[in-house]
Amino acid sequence: MKSPSLSYKVALFLFMSVLSVGSFASGQEEEPAELKSFRLDFQAALANLQKPLTDFDGKYRGYLEKQKASYQEQGKLKAMLAEEEELKTFDSEPGETLASFPELKRLQEIYLEQRTAQENAVAGARVKLIREGRKWAGKLASEWTKEGRIEDAKTALAEAERLGSMEDDAVRSVNVGRIVASGPAFRAESDFAGEEPGEEMENGAGMNLCWIPAGKFKMGSLEDEADREAGSEEQVRVELTSGFWMGKYEVTQNEYQDLIGSNPARFKEDGHNPVEKVTWEDAVVYCEKLTERERTLGKLPEGWAYVLPTEAQ
Repeated sequence: MKSPSLSYKVALFLFMSVLSVGSFASGQEEEPAELKSFRLDFQAALANLQKPLTDFDGKYRGYLEKQKASYQEQGKLKAMLAEEEELKTFDSEPGETLASFPELKRLQEIYLEQRTAQENAVAGARVKLIREGRKWAGKLASEWTKEGRIEDAKTALAEAERLGSMEDDAVRSVNVGRIVASGPAFRAESDFAGEEPGEEMENGAGMNLCWIPAGKFKMGSLEDEADREAGSEEQVRVELTSGFWMGKYEVTQNEYQDLIGSNPARFKEDGHNPVEKVTWEDAVVYCEKLTERERTLGKLPEGWAYVLPTEAQ
């Protein structure tokens, strides 16, 4: 019997039940009271999310000032000038460079490590807050349309679309910023699941995944199906208790080589073709390594993993 190849679509499913800025304006001089109240609450919530980072930066800057004064009192000119340069860098582009002065370099490394962890938590909460606001504005637009409040509905719809753009920007900023480089996933478990059947997302490797919701179905060929061997198969009722993400396309040779470092395929004319001549064991290793890398990139929460799909999936 041939070993299954990696042309099986990689499935991502939940091992554990149960992820999340800026300001905006409606563009109208007068707006519904509900939207005005929401905007004020939304801006206050964003400010509260940012406060821990602001406080943390303030403490670090205060420590730098104290260190600078201490070095000056001790007559350590080189150390004092290093602290002064670090303060300038911190005020302009914090975290962009590491100081060459040994003691200061280690301090900066600790600061960046701790701030990255805080940024991860804040980024996830920010995305979730924006997403919830977008859904609320969309629902309000629908309700007002039914009530005949068309102009108000247009305003709510514009708000939902604006928040949708904000959500996209917030997610992209997480993907390209320091947050991706290390630390926990920016999406918490509860928000990682899809919402609609067939909903698509892209993982850190650029692979497209589609959401398959939980549900029940009959598995097996129909009795009148062509070429079916009578008596060799029976339909069974299957229930998937948890939704999962399924790879939209087969794993390509390029994707496999990028992670594993080799290409076992026989037909290598085009790296976009599915990878073949891969054993089941090789495919399992690929899934394990992909899981590890996605978690490192902050694209996969704990409780989720890449695996080969079951027959039912």
